[in-house]
Amino acid sequence: MSERASPRPVLPIWQGWVLALVSAAVANELLRLAATALFPVPPAFQPLTRPAVFFWTAVGTTGAALVYAALRRYAADPARTFRRVALAVLVLSWIPDVLLLVSPPAQLPPALPEAVVTLMVLHLPPWLASVGFLTGGVLPRRQGGGVLPEAGGLPCPPAGGKRGSPGRGRSGPAGAPRRSRRPPL
Repeated sequence: MSERASPRPVLPIWQGWVLALVSAAVANELLRLAATALFPVPPAFQPLTRPAVFFWTAVGTTGAALVYAALRRYAADPARTFRRVALAVLVLSWIPDVLLLVSPPAQLPPALPEAVVTLMVLHLPPWLASVGFLTGGVLPRRQGGGVLPEAGGLPCPPAGGKRGSPGRGRSGPAGAPRRSRRPPL
């Protein structure tokens, strides 16, 4: 019988925030450099300068850490609630970027579609890093599931195995009636 390791523990919020900030800042700087090298972005386009990108990356990851701290205190399932809130905020954060195409502010040069798409892509690393490091993963974990260390850290099914697994009769362990595997509605 194989022994399962418990899922990766969730980091303290301050450590998750630091890891999210550093990893998102590095990823965003690499994306910014690639975008400015590939696309004809005017140097006067302030939203794609290094200070602006770092500032908004720090604002996003710090805001995420503060929201997650509040949810951990008040929500019944903070990780699940945070994933939903973070996804909604990600989608809402694209609205100002799209507005740069529709009605650019007078102090900025006209925004090229490539620059706006780049700005929208720059929202993804802070979102992924914040959700990943604060909650322990971007995707929700299956209840009762774990990780098989001998399988290279691959997820395993909840205790009891799946229907029809070897060594089990139709009635379950020790003749007990079989419980439904249907997810709750």
